[in-house]
Amino acid sequence: MRSPRVPLLIAAATLLSLTLGTAAAPATPTAPAPPETGPPRTRAVHVDVLGPTVSIPPGSFANSFAECPASAPHVVGGGNRSAESASALRLTMTHPAASGGSPTPHQGWEIEAVNTDPVNAHSVTAYAVCSADPVVQRFSPGLVVSPGVAGVVAASCLPDEAVTGGGMSLGVLPGSSGPAAYIQFSTPKADGWQTGALNRDTVGSRIRAVAICSPKPHSISIDSSFTVLPPGQSGSAIAICPAGRVPSGGGTADAVLRGVFLYVSTGGLTPNGWEVHAINTTSQPQNLRAAVVCTAP
Repeated sequence: MRSPRVPLLIAAATLLSLTLGTAAAPATPTAPAPPETGPPRTRAVHVDVLGPTVSIPPGSFANSFAECPASAPHVVGGGNRSAESASALRLTMTHPAASGGSPTPHQGWEIEAVNTDPVNAHSVTAYAVCSADPVVQRFSPGLVVSPGVAGVVAASCLPDEAVTGGGMSLGVLPGSSGPAAYIQFSTPKADGWQTGALNRDTVGSRIRAVAICSPKPHSISIDSSFTVLPPGQSGSAIAICPAGRVPSGGGTADAVLRGVFLYVSTGGLTPNGWEVHAINTTSQPQNLRAAVVCTAP
């Protein structure tokens, strides 16, 4: 069988780099629209589904789950939506899951977030991209990340499969005070999915990457310029699919430094695009790019 592995549309992209390149002119951040409500919205061969919008009190955490409809029961990608002002949120999970919360294939998308704001509540909404086409989930081994350490995990599709989306799940170990492995990046690769998280807990956290893989060709499109995140500031980046293609998943285009945290990753706000928001907690400017996985025409 001829391999449909994912071609990179921007040849200069280096998905495994832990330090981003020289910044181009800053892109203008685009704030996500307020979370939508109502029935699933059909987009070409996919269906976009939003879970409930959940308000997270200061210092607490919560989950949201978006379930795929019977007409499109296979989840091919997903993420979350929050307001631009919700930069205090820290994603700890974004992955395909079943309504009960375990990573059983193809039923929906679950996200989990911690609100680090000591005063204000912030809201989060799960977002799923669903399809009638069957897919399979491929998992990385679990990695126990020590307190204060950043860990990177990657899951790979088989040689005759193409990645459609992916994410990270989190296992809390005994003695933990709650989910505290904050996602720094979640990145499509030519052969799968890579994600990294910084463990802010006092005990180890177990992280695991998941790649959603399809026998049908897909491609990765990467934002051609960087968004510069000033110290202590947040920003956004958008990657767009070529004409005639639609997003199946997406995330960041690059691995980033340990003080940059992803807090929004979603499709459906920009036509044929995927949008990410991150905050830079370091003392130096950092760069952000988005990547979107697109269906073949």
